[in-house]
Amino acid sequence: MDLDAICQRLRVACPVRRDAVTPQPGVAAVLVILYPHNGVPHVLMMKRSKALRSHPGEIGFPGGLFEDGDGDLLTTALRETEEELDLAIFSEDVIARLPPVETLSGIEVTPFVSLQTTLADCTPNPEEVEEVLQPPLIALWNSYRPEAVVEPPSDFAYWYGPHRIWGATARILRHLSEVATAK
Repeated sequence: MDLDAICQRLRVACPVRRDAVTPQPGVAAVLVILYPHNGVPHVLMMKRSKALRSHPGEIGFPGGLFEDGDGDLLTTALRETEEELDLAIFSEDVIARLPPVETLSGIEVTPFVSLQTTLADCTPNPEEVEEVLQPPLIALWNSYRPEAVVEPPSDFAYWYGPHRIWGATARILRHLSEVATAK
């Protein structure tokens, strides 16, 4: 499956909405950045710093909590991406808004999907990001494994090398796969 086909399905099934948000605790947004590398769809992910209070060392997408002044969740996702990775993504490059997922800590996360023709260099903020990961998207989807893990609770995960991707991030990847591969 090529990146154009994936993006076309996402645009149709999950159009971008920029609903105003009333400031409240427990609302967040992330940015799923898709881009081609040697003709293969890739996705930008990151390993969170182990020094962070929430979700230390976990694999996820750039993003974070809604803040006063953001106005909408897309602004949150774009702002956080720039803060965490020094990567400026423009709202015009955002092609989809996936259904929200909830984290174990009760945060409702709204994922947005951006298409980049190439991936610009990024400089991770060492206080927030331990490592930038750039897995091929289809290979990542193919790494899906059912599991029965009690702590932290998980019924499936994806793998990229030694990195286990579970929880809200895994559910976002599954939603992305379901929409992109729907017949």
